Amino acid sequence: MNYAVEKIKNDEKSVSVSSGVVFSYHAHVHTYYEIILYQPFNGNVTVNDRVVNVNSYTCIMVSPSDLHKIDVVGDTDAKFIKLKVVAESLETEQPYPSFVLGEIDKNDFLVCLFEELTRDGHSERYIEHLVNAAILQIVKRGDACACVKREEKYRLAAEAARILHEEFSSEISQSEVARRISISPQYLSKIFKQVFEVGFSEYLSDIRLRYSAKLLLETDKPITEICFECGCGNLSHFLRSFKEKYNLTPREYRKNGNLIMKKIE
Repeated sequence: MNYAVEKIKNDEKSVSVSSGVVFSYHAHVHTYYEIILYQPFNGNVTVNDRVVNVNSYTCIMVSPSDLHKIDVVGDTDAKFIKLKVVAESLETEQPYPSFVLGEIDKNDFLVCLFEELTRDGHSERYIEHLVNAAILQIVKRGDACACVKREEKYRLAAEAARILHEEFSSEISQSEVARRISISPQYLSKIFKQVFEVGFSEYLSDIRLRYSAKLLLETDKPITEICFECGCGNLSHFLRSFKEKYNLTPREYRKNGNLIMKKIE
């Protein structure tokens, strides 16, 4: 079983770097650029309507609000390195579209850039230089993903997802999100499932659990405090949900997390 363990640096700044073992993840959107270098694995990555088989080192740059999905067939020990980049930090006047760059040699300069980013001790400015160098490589060598004309339901579902990503730690509800985007809760439930292939509650729960897993590995905060900080209002429900997702209790996850990361670094 693959755990969604990520090692994250500079998370509160304009650029953050994480690494881990590749795992399946449902369709989702972000409010920032997500740039991922994948090692080869049995499966594919989807950006909007483009499906990419990852049978070699592959780099994907997903622009804000574009759909992104990962499908892994069976178990894998393939690793990823992921960059989260706030748009305002990019050295460009125009926004980038999503890009795909495949068939990358493991000794390629781009791979070296990503690996350098995972090392400790870098200044924020140096990291930003490396990230912009990586983006220039991707834009120069990769294939831009064509813009997809989306129906109104996609725009509404994406806006709902944006609210969840930004406010998951609060007591946000489906009714409240529906009210804010001026549709009924029933219609939001319907289009959310159509666009993201999971329900509203599952999507929100997944964001919260992934954040709680990050806090377990990176802080010494008590589990009860983490439960409420990630937006889960009921400790018993949080413990059950965490065990279902990771096959470990929060305490076991914290204890074994560093061992898991040693295997994937």
